Amino acid sequence: MLKKYLDKILPALLLVLSLVAVWLPLSPLFQAIFGTILLYILPGWLVLRILRLNYLDFFRRLVLSVGISTAVIMGWGRLMN
Repeated sequence: MLKKYLDKILPALLLVLSLVAVWLPLSPLFQAIFGTILLYILPGWLVLRILRLNYLDFFRRLVLSVGISTAVIMGWGRLMN
C-alpha cells in the first residue's frame, strides 16, 4: 500500500525539504545536499512522472532523472543566455 503512494509522496517531500534547507540559515552541508537534490533529481523525476514511466525500477528512474535534470538545467541556461 505504501509503495503505491511512495512515488507521489517522495518527490513532494524532497521538494519541501530542499526548499526549507536552501532558504533557512542551516548548515552549509545541508544546503549543499538538499540543493543538489533540488537541482539534479527533482526536475527529471517530475518529467518521468509526466511521461508516465512508472514501470521502471528505482535505480533506473534515479539515473534517468539525473540525466534528464541535467539536460533540463542546460537547456534552461541556454534559453536564458
